Amino acid sequence: MQARNTAPKPLVSVYAEKGVLAFRFSSKYNPLFEILDGKAPNKQRTMGLGLRESPENWKLAQSAALRIERDLSDSENWQILFDPTFVKYGLAVKYSAAALKLAAPIPKAETEITVGTMWEEYLVWKKTVVEETTFKQRYRKYTNAVKGLIWDNRSRAFTTTKIQLGNIPLDRDSAIVEAIVAISVSEKNKLSSALSEAFEYAKTKGLLVNPTTVNPFVLDKFSVPAVTTQQKYADKVVNGETVEWHETGDENTQEDDRRAFTLVERDIIIKAFYESDRQGTLLTS
Repeated sequence: MQARNTAPKPLVSVYAEKGVLAFRFSSKYNPLFEILDGKAPNKQRTMGLGLRESPENWKLAQSAALRIERDLSDSENWQILFDPTFVKYGLAVKYSAAALKLAAPIPKAETEITVGTMWEEYLVWKKTVVEETTFKQRYRKYTNAVKGLIWDNRSRAFTTTKIQLGNIPLDRDSAIVEAIVAISVSEKNKLSSALSEAFEYAKTKGLLVNPTTVNPFVLDKFSVPAVTTQQKYADKVVNGETVEWHETGDENTQEDDRRAFTLVERDIIIKAFYESDRQGTLLTS
């Protein structure tokens, strides 16, 4: 006999409709929405999140739903804990802070840990799982990049740059992307991979302040698209005119050509050797 699932249904659940995620609230919360909306819902209240359906957004929405339910389930402190603007839960503003007449102010969301804090915690663990030489050679270089340090050959010392990746909170995705793009470091994809692993380590260890913070170090943000052979040797537009790739005027263009001769071109070259009046030896295989 199959065991029945006795787990209680969530009071705040996530569902998708037409590719967009939304919340469904238990009717238990109808009195709350009577205050927020100015009228009582006649059924379970739903709320669109403006997030497209994707694995990453599902995780964000489900994490937010758990936090909302946890705040509302505290019968004594829910008015202090619950944020009617939904900013605390990493979502777009839905209601003004004044929409809910609370007896106490809504607490501000805590600041997320910085990239530097995440990285230092990661290094403590990473040092125990890689060879000492690898740790010194690779991760010291990455640490310098996080701290914004570059080596000055003239002074024979490190100097500090304006790119302070380590000072940026993990939830400031766009600032992190801009910093990594601007950092001058070889094998930037490996740096991004190490930072991504560091984020997942911090998340697993519960070091993140906000569980809805997403990994800002995904590799496809920093990868350079490969240029195909067809793209490399395609016609170019120069001063409004379409010219063949070797007519662009770039001195390195023909030098960088690594294409093999076609059969027709091979025959033309061999024929030219035979028909030439210049003395010489034609080497054949």
